[in-house]
Amino acid sequence: MRPVHLLLMLLATLVGTSNLHAFEPESDVKVTKEAGTSLIVGTKLSPPLSFKDQNGKWTGLCIELWKQIALQLGYTTTYREYSTLDELLKAVENKEIDVAASSITMTAERDTFMDFSHTFAPAHLGIAVLPMTGPGWWDAIVRIFSWDFAQAMLSLGVLLLITGFILWLVERRHNTDQFGGPSHKGIGAAFWWSAVTMTTVGYGDKAPITAAGRSIALLWMFASVMVISGFTGAIASSLTIGQMRPAISNASQLPYVKVGTLQSSTASHWLQEHLIPFTNYESTDAGLQALLNHEIEAFVNDDLVIRFHVRSNYSNKIVVLTDTFDPGFYALAVPLSSPRLKPIDIALLKELANPKWETLWRQYIGP
Repeated sequence: MRPVHLLLMLLATLVGTSNLHAFEPESDVKVTKEAGTSLIVGTKLSPPLSFKDQNGKWTGLCIELWKQIALQLGYTTTYREYSTLDELLKAVENKEIDVAASSITMTAERDTFMDFSHTFAPAHLGIAVLPMTGPGWWDAIVRIFSWDFAQAMLSLGVLLLITGFILWLVERRHNTDQFGGPSHKGIGAAFWWSAVTMTTVGYGDKAPITAAGRSIALLWMFASVMVISGFTGAIASSLTIGQMRPAISNASQLPYVKVGTLQSSTASHWLQEHLIPFTNYESTDAGLQALLNHEIEAFVNDDLVIRFHVRSNYSNKIVVLTDTFDPGFYALAVPLSSPRLKPIDIALLKELANPKWETLWRQYIGP
């Protein structure tokens, strides 16, 4: 082989080796601090995710999460407040802010004009309603004379009559002094005995004397304990139910009541999709106040947000239904194709894995 050919082969080998090294992938994603980089973070009042403390400084679950992310990445933050969610989302779309940190739910519609970080909390929808308080004793009296109450009394009377009739059949020939005579008189005496035994009054004026009669009496005594307990519970339930009874019990009943929600919220989109008319309100407090004023019968919003407001200001006036619906997730929002999304995502996931996150959750959300 000529020296020239050997030299060319050597050069080709060196070039190939250098190209292989040039395209080797990095094993770990590196995130470098951008020390001194100032970002504009848009937010709005939406406790417990974003609100101002007594000193006028922004705090809340989402804001505190962002503070830790900014600390990791070396960002300094300037907060810009917006009055409505719609204004905040528009600011992200128009790239007026670098990050939006508030009660922002991930949706397919929003994903068309902004990017989302990884999720950090569930965002199910919930319903707040007024308890239906009855008018006290009058309401109890009305229930006593209701058809349901009458049915329970009738059922009890039939049971007493059947028990008394069986005892009369057994005792009428052997205990004529107490259960003898004409049929209507004997059955009446047995009915009286059945009622006295069940209520444990035990006057003793009527008592079976045959073995079969006493066996029936023994069975009826034990059965009466269960009967009277169940009947007492039914009466108590009929007298107390409705004292704190909500106007509706689940989302399927929303089409039949007056509904309110936040403007341009996830709840408003859900209501529109299900063709449910609703009234828009600028804040959760405004919606809950409208509920108290009987302007609406149900207020729909993110369950975490509703529960925080009710627990803080309306605990004895408004109830939140236990059933949630339309599950979703909260996330930070950034403008489309933002170069900051990747480092923010990595820093966010690190924070969620930090044991301090659970402490933060309990502080703002509860156990």
